[in-house]
Amino acid sequence: MMRLKGVSAARRTRVKLLPAQPGERVLDVGSGPGFLVASLTDAVGPSGAVYGVDQSKLMNIVARDLTARQSWVSIVEGDALALPYADGWFDAAVSTQVYGTSPTSRRRWQSCAG
Repeated sequence: MMRLKGVSAARRTRVKLLPAQPGERVLDVGSGPGFLVASLTDAVGPSGAVYGVDQSKLMNIVARDLTARQSWVSIVEGDALALPYADGWFDAAVSTQVYGTSPTSRRRWQSCAG
């Protein structure tokens, strides 16, 4: 489903709207199979970093496999409400289908992205 034409177009739009820059640290909360993470790797380049957090072990395996060639990518298992990173650590944060559903998580997300 994540490879469908409409989903791919929406992902390209998110990357364009973010817009991540070389050298930045970007967080994708609820990163799933890593398609958005992989799309962001070119934008930040090897001088930056892209972090994906998802609670699903299976999705993290898929994401790690997809991004295995980019050493500046980190995929971790985690909870959107208890992110394993300090506030302000990231230059940008994105969440496609996870964060918009919880007022508590939205406040936490806003404090993560300086």
